[in-house]
Amino acid sequence: MLDELERKAVALEYVRCINAGDIDRLLKVFADDIRFEDPVGSPPIQGKAAVRRHLTDAIKGHVHEVPDGISASHDGRHIAITVKIHVDNPEDPNGKRLKISAVSVCRLNSSGLIEDVKAFWGRTDVSFVDRAAPESAEGT
Repeated sequence: MLDELERKAVALEYVRCINAGDIDRLLKVFADDIRFEDPVGSPPIQGKAAVRRHLTDAIKGHVHEVPDGISASHDGRHIAITVKIHVDNPEDPNGKRLKISAVSVCRLNSSGLIEDVKAFWGRTDVSFVDRAAPESAEGT
């Protein structure tokens, strides 16, 4: 099991990799049997191949995540990360970008890999921002 700081570092590695568009390095933070529910209430994505497709689409949409806080649990397995996500609007690719305020809860396995992700965000957590919005340049 990873300690709290190590679990938080896994979450930050995820953010670094997705912002860099490095899908191969990004997938290394996930267990082979990863379950990814984004957002909670939608059908879960199961396995690395499916997660690769999902996150590749996000990378193609010029996704950029800005972490706003990470909390660790006492159980030695979970972390929660609050992020602001900026991504191209798939319904208007040349217009404003989407800004999504989300909280992801991740469970790590005994090897320190993420085995479950639950991303919490709803319609009221989505807004439109200009392509050159200052926040989109922040973070890692």
